[in-house]
Amino acid sequence: MRNSFTFAYSGAAWLVTLIIAVGIGHADSPHGNQNLHKFSDVFLALKPGDEVTFSNLDSVTHNLVSATPDYELDIGELEPGTNKALVFHHKGVVDLSCSRHPEMTMTIFVRTPPNSAESARVDANSVHATINLLSAS
Repeated sequence: MRNSFTFAYSGAAWLVTLIIAVGIGHADSPHGNQNLHKFSDVFLALKPGDEVTFSNLDSVTHNLVSATPDYELDIGELEPGTNKALVFHHKGVVDLSCSRHPEMTMTIFVRTPPNSAESARVDANSVHATINLLSAS
């Protein structure tokens, strides 16, 4: 499921526009399929404790490592036709890549939604907090 929103935010409009225009994968069926040397979702928005299944749909071996400082993650080799599931417990932003194919990247945002009624809409305050988190690195 993909959502498209029009949203502008001064000072970091390009990042917010990119995140929203590309679409954010939703936690109802999170996946990180690897196919044609790219991830199926560039961004995933998760709640703490959500599990993501990473599947290699390519004909070559991939892997998955963290590109985020102080966040250790390396699932090892992911052979064609195989998959591995990971649970993301900690809130924050995690940048992932395939170390064999560095052009393959994805970003995972882990946060608690404000409440179930508001979880489907973009909240300017939460986007601002995410931008501040990204800017602090």
